[in-house]
Amino acid sequence: MDLAGNAFVRTLQSESVTLKIGTNLEEIVVPKALLAKKSDNFAKLLSKQGLSELHLPEVGVSVCNVFIRWCYQERILPPHDPGDKHRKEWKELMIDTWIFGHNFDIAELQNDAMEQLISHAIFGRPTMLEKVDITYIWERLGDQGGKLKNLIVIVLVAQLEMPGATKTIEQFADLAALRGFMTRIYKSLKMWEEFEVPKKQVKKKWRLLLESETVVSAIDVEVKERVPVVTAKHPAPVPFLPGEIIELD
Repeated sequence: MDLAGNAFVRTLQSESVTLKIGTNLEEIVVPKALLAKKSDNFAKLLSKQGLSELHLPEVGVSVCNVFIRWCYQERILPPHDPGDKHRKEWKELMIDTWIFGHNFDIAELQNDAMEQLISHAIFGRPTMLEKVDITYIWERLGDQGGKLKNLIVIVLVAQLEMPGATKTIEQFADLAALRGFMTRIYKSLKMWEEFEVPKKQVKKKWRLLLESETVVSAIDVEVKERVPVVTAKHPAPVPFLPGEIIELD
């Protein structure tokens, strides 16, 4: 066994901690060193001597299971069934996984969750993106989470402008009240126009939305951010380091 293998074995043999997940406090036992290796936030939390339990009441059990498997395998395995039902469930789980990585400052996990969203959830089927997904992301992330928001808006623009689109911009008009949403729409629309010819029609629809009362009255809406109680402070992101979140601008 090589040195890396020996180090991994020692990690697995380290003292364990019991994670109590969600409102039902479902228990998952994990080696402390494994969590500390993957997340500086967890490392700080677990540095307290004698700590045997860690409560994560606002983390979903499914998300925690994805994270623990990722800690062991260092990748997220996509679902075997590509059907729409499973795609929808996988989309929601990967959005929650990305947000979990954001809250605990685990950029590599966010990268993998983003890759799953692109490869297996929404990019292949842009109609899988729903209005509720967008409001959910903004509510959970507040003014943060720019990379995920950029991806979602790009997919929304594609969904509305693709030939044969079944949804219209009017169905999403109230989203203009979300802080920063329209700015991202314009950036994504500019990218879309570089690939599509009927620019006048595209511009007209978005201009009508901009001039609507919904947008005019949409001044900075305060959005409640629901963050796990153990992560009250988010470290400032450091650009261009290994594992940095995928850039979509």
